[in-house]
Amino acid sequence: MIFGTNKSAQMARQILEDNTERRYKVLGYLDDDKKHVGKVVNGVKIFDAREDLEYILVNKKITELIISERNIPIERKNELVDFCLEKNIKVRMVPPVDQWVKGELSLNQIKNINIEELLGRESIKLDNYNVTQELKGRKVMVTGAAGSIGSEIVRQALYYNPDLIIMVDQAESDLFEIENELLLKKGTLKIYTCIADVTNKERMEGLFKEFEPQIIFHAAAYKHVPMMERNPVEAVLCNINGTKTMADLAVKYKSEKFVMISTDKAVNPSNVMGASKRIAEMYVQSLNNYLKDKNPDHTKFITTRFGNVLGSNGSVIPVFKKQIDRGGPITVTHPEITRFFMTIPEACQLVLEAGAMGEGGEIFVSIWASRYASSIWPRKW
Repeated sequence: MIFGTNKSAQMARQILEDNTERRYKVLGYLDDDKKHVGKVVNGVKIFDAREDLEYILVNKKITELIISERNIPIERKNELVDFCLEKNIKVRMVPPVDQWVKGELSLNQIKNINIEELLGRESIKLDNYNVTQELKGRKVMVTGAAGSIGSEIVRQALYYNPDLIIMVDQAESDLFEIENELLLKKGTLKIYTCIADVTNKERMEGLFKEFEPQIIFHAAAYKHVPMMERNPVEAVLCNINGTKTMADLAVKYKSEKFVMISTDKAVNPSNVMGASKRIAEMYVQSLNNYLKDKNPDHTKFITTRFGNVLGSNGSVIPVFKKQIDRGGPITVTHPEITRFFMTIPEACQLVLEAGAMGEGGEIFVSIWASRYASSIWPRKW
């Protein structure tokens, strides 16, 4: 069954039934709009999603529900997913039209529902006027550009028409993937991908000398807490020395702003990873204050901190998902624990917004209130 009757729903049906490797049979469309119920689209009937849902999905022995409607409220989407989970029915989503490759939908784009799709509130959208003023026509460098946060910063930054984005990462395969994704979706772009390690000063200086980036988003870091406990030397080399190298080069080559992506674990750190990020914060903040007294046009250093980001590398959600796939158990720190999350796009919006509004020396923190989930907002620490 397909939830929705729009163009995406009809395209999804056609692609499913044209597939020769696996036989699909679409038995009908589901729709909450009573005006559509009972009508027939290309020989397929539209059923009432509220009154007929259980009868159709259970009695017709439906094995999969595909949601094509993009404007469905979060509560309704969760209701559908919860019901399907109870009945052991697989749920997949049709991506937005602007994410179709070259304007066409393919079978492999209809993917399992993402954890972000089940967020218990609407995603936060910030006023991006400041970001437009900050990034348009500028040369932007993003370190850690192949990671979950770095790659999303690149995707969002491209929206604001920078002159060039230099994508830096040491993960060859991941960087190759994000480059191909951007080229497929957007066509010819002003991006440059660079395999490089931020701890290699000579290599990084060559990039600064060649491109002279004006805005730097420094997301490159090691962030798995247990791994850094066992490998503290690497935490120091990457998180501290790598940040120092990038910050010093930003000053030397007169970059306008340097935005460091940090973590809430840097607050009163109790582990190596958190301590290494806190030291990095202290360095860029001290460097900003030192330069401020000497030159009003100095490189502005800004830090952003956030905590649990849904689906990011190193977050608990991918770990929980793998544990569930294996049949459990799920590792939680305490039975009564409550976590508040933001999505990767939200986190990156905050990074861009903080970078635009920062005047140098600030540490911006994402504030979560348990009663008011919409209270994600950059605040001075």
